[in-house]
Amino acid sequence: MEEVAYHVNLNYELFLSGSNKQIKGASWFDHIFFFINNNPNAILRSDYEFSQDYLTHINSLGVSSIKITRSGRSLPWWGACTDLQKEKFFNSKITMTELGLKEGWIPVASTASIDSAMKNLNYPIISREEWGVSGRGIKILKSEEDFKLVRKESVYSEFVNKYKDYGVTFDLENDTHFIIENYIDDLGQFKGGEVKSISESFGEDNFLKILKIKNRLEELGAVNTIQIDTFLYEGGFHPFVEVNYRKTMGLMIQSLSKRFKYNFSYWGILSLKKSRKFSEVLDILEQFHIKAVLLSPVDRFISIVLLNEEAIDGRKTLKDLEIFISKF
Repeated sequence: MEEVAYHVNLNYELFLSGSNKQIKGASWFDHIFFFINNNPNAILRSDYEFSQDYLTHINSLGVSSIKITRSGRSLPWWGACTDLQKEKFFNSKITMTELGLKEGWIPVASTASIDSAMKNLNYPIISREEWGVSGRGIKILKSEEDFKLVRKESVYSEFVNKYKDYGVTFDLENDTHFIIENYIDDLGQFKGGEVKSISESFGEDNFLKILKIKNRLEELGAVNTIQIDTFLYEGGFHPFVEVNYRKTMGLMIQSLSKRFKYNFSYWGILSLKKSRKFSEVLDILEQFHIKAVLLSPVDRFISIVLLNEEAIDGRKTLKDLEIFISKF
């Protein structure tokens, strides 16, 4: 099979919006390519300086390819960029909110109009930028004055106390799915997650609601894979927050659950309080009471998977690990 080079275009949503801006530090996330990719002939084109120690380490974990190039032609990997009209339609929070309201999929008072939000929604109001990703572009508006903080096209909803966030990914070609419980911090930013079953997440009745939504999205032209973001909140279930019509961090979590032969796996992105050497972090992880595997280069952050034969509180244990590392 011929070798093919790919680049992880995490700036995909910015590209769809017409912006040439780059997400600062995005190239560190290029490491997820190694764990999702199953093609031994795939090459990662990346600007990130992956050390030989790191590449040797992940090669020992059984990834399919550690081939890297810093130049040349490559195909977009995170977002397809093959049918931009369709990709903009499904990835836009505005068009999906308008669709969700029209179809009756959104139980929380919401709107894609700033005028309607100011007139009809009760404070506090959550605003989400049309092309924001991983918590970027989210604001909490507590008064009409706060609307001055909204500088880009956004969608708006009344604040609710949510307590579980899920992404449901459908492989439309093979009629399969998986559910990820996403770890979201207080700023709305993604910090990791774990695979869940229907019964462990939101239940069969709510899954049937999502299935109907998936079927409608297929009727509207969705192909290959699509993720529907949902959450549980005090008083109900929100089956249709937004759509990710591209690869997702949930795919990384699903891939790790298949790659490592443990009953339970939990992926997390941890902050480092000070500069660390790669070998130093490996030594520290060896001392933790749960098996913790380093997946990323050591930078301001590290990417870790916890592996265990019994279920644990993944979110809490990852926080404990972050504290554990800081003590060395």
